[in-house]
Amino acid sequence: MPSFKNSCFLSYRHGQRQIKQRFITEFRDALASELELLRDEGVYVDLERLNSGDFYNEALARALYESVCMVIVYQPNYFDAKHPYCAREYRAMCALEAIRLPLLRNVEDQNHSVIIPVVLRGESAIPPEIAARRQYEDFSKFMLLDEELLKHPRYAPKIKEIAAYINARCQCFEETDIPFDGADDFRLPDEDETKAWLQGLHLPRMKFPGAGEK
Repeated sequence: MPSFKNSCFLSYRHGQRQIKQRFITEFRDALASELELLRDEGVYVDLERLNSGDFYNEALARALYESVCMVIVYQPNYFDAKHPYCAREYRAMCALEAIRLPLLRNVEDQNHSVIIPVVLRGESAIPPEIAARRQYEDFSKFMLLDEELLKHPRYAPKIKEIAAYINARCQCFEETDIPFDGADDFRLPDEDETKAWLQGLHLPRMKFPGAGEK
């Protein structure tokens, strides 16, 4: 029975500026380095998206399907109705999660999400869809002047924990022999349907610094 090919799929909004490009490449490298010490399957990330924008590609849909986990790099416009590609990826993994988790042999493992949010910016604007349902990691104080993530005293331990969590989820899938043989027929959710879903998401507005403080 075909098994998964990627430990995790990295989902993020495109961006052409230094802070976004640096974070994505360093986070990918740091997470892949930690996972390499634990298992063979690595991190799938489409680095072309940093420059070319959001787009649909059947190869990306396949890569998502063949991944155990998804790490989403959250920023306030991750769920954007005008550019719903990230939301389509998120909803696709939610659908896979709903199918796959109940198949796990250990009931306790069924309570552990395979979607791991990493907040790059906008912690105050995280929708209840994520904040109320999933534990997230806060990287929102990451700056261009910071030391690289793999060596950063604050963020390196977080990445190590994320890698350990992903490895544990992969082991659960291996123990139960979850099938990954439907990639040929897998597609991301429809764009119009996803836009309708986004309208009901009720995204909170970001607070201005110092708002409400006296």
